[in-house]
Amino acid sequence: MLIQKRAPGMGQTGETLLARKEGDEILFINALRHTDAEPLTLRISMDSELANPAKLATQGDSAIIRDRDYRGIPVVSAYRNIPLMNWGFVAKIDQTEAFSAVTILLNQIVLFSIGTVIIAIFMAIFVSNRFTSQII
Repeated sequence: MLIQKRAPGMGQTGETLLARKEGDEILFINALRHTDAEPLTLRISMDSELANPAKLATQGDSAIIRDRDYRGIPVVSAYRNIPLMNWGFVAKIDQTEAFSAVTILLNQIVLFSIGTVIIAIFMAIFVSNRFTSQII
């Protein structure tokens, strides 16, 4: 195994990978975390919708994007070309894990907002009943 499958600090779904273009295919150089394929055996066609970050990296691009990985799962990827060897390097993590803290925070904000509105409505009803009872 060229590079370990274990990825400390990459969470449950994060991984790094190396790929190179061979003809009309992308060849994954290292062992991948989410497949049992041996290094240098997993190939994906350049025409496939899968592994876009690896394809873009092997074509000389560098960026951070949200796209699909070799499993077809939506991921957040940072990729870069390694020009000396014409390889692509990709560091990626599943979008669900990457944005889980934001999702939790959003849910807390929504619940807090709903709670605040409900309390405000009850307070308004209480205050209006208090004033109208004195007028009546």
